[in-house]
Amino acid sequence: MSLGDNPRVGLGPGEAAVLPRALEPLAALGETTRFPTGQIVFIGGETSGRVVLVRSGRLRVSVASGGQERTVAVIEPGAILGEVSAIDGEPHGATVVAIEPVEAVVIGAAEFGDFLRSSPEACLWVLRSVLRRLRERERERVEFVPIDGVGRVAGALAELARATGQSELRLSRAEVGAAAGVTEDGVSIAFRALRARGWIWTSRHRIAILDAEALHRRAG
Repeated sequence: MSLGDNPRVGLGPGEAAVLPRALEPLAALGETTRFPTGQIVFIGGETSGRVVLVRSGRLRVSVASGGQERTVAVIEPGAILGEVSAIDGEPHGATVVAIEPVEAVVIGAAEFGDFLRSSPEACLWVLRSVLRRLRERERERVEFVPIDGVGRVAGALAELARATGQSELRLSRAEVGAAAGVTEDGVSIAFRALRARGWIWTSRHRIAILDAEALHRRAG
C-alpha cells in the first residue's frame, strides 16, 4: 500500500501549520525539535513520556502485522501525537517515523497533563481529535463477521475515557455512533444494555463511565 492510500491526520497539503487556539499556550511549554528523515519519533509498545505537536513535515504511522510493518496513516502538519500515552501512561500503539524533515514542539507528558487539567477547551479538542481518529480507523476497517454493536460502543467509550482522562463524556449519540461505527439506533440499544449492567449512566449529551474496566472487557 502506498503512502497515498493511507488516511492523513492533520492539515491538508499546502495548509499552514497553525495550532488550534486551545493548544497555542501548550506550544509555549515545549521545546522546538527537528527530526531528520528516517528519525523514529515514537516506538510502538514503548512509552516516551512526551507529546509532539507537528509544525512542518510529514510522518508515517505503522503497526506490526503478520511480522511486517503496515502503514496505517500519514501525519500532516498541525497534528498532535502521543497524547493518549501521555494521559494514561500506557505504551504507544504504533511506531511513528519522519518521512521528510520535520519540525515539531515536544512537551513532557507531565506538563501536558497539567495543561489539560487547567484547560477544559484543550481537553475537548483532544477528545474531538481522538474521535476523528476512531472514525478514520472504522472507515479503513473491513470486517466479514456480524457487527457487535454493544461491544463496539463499549470499546469506543472506554477508549475516549482513557484518551481524555475523563469519567464523564459530553457527546451526542451521533458522535458516539461515528466513533464506534454503529448507527444511532444501535447506540441507543447499546446504551440500554450497558446501563442495565451498571457500567454507564446517560442523560442528554452526557455519558458517565461507571466501570471502565468492564467496558474494556466487553469490547474484547
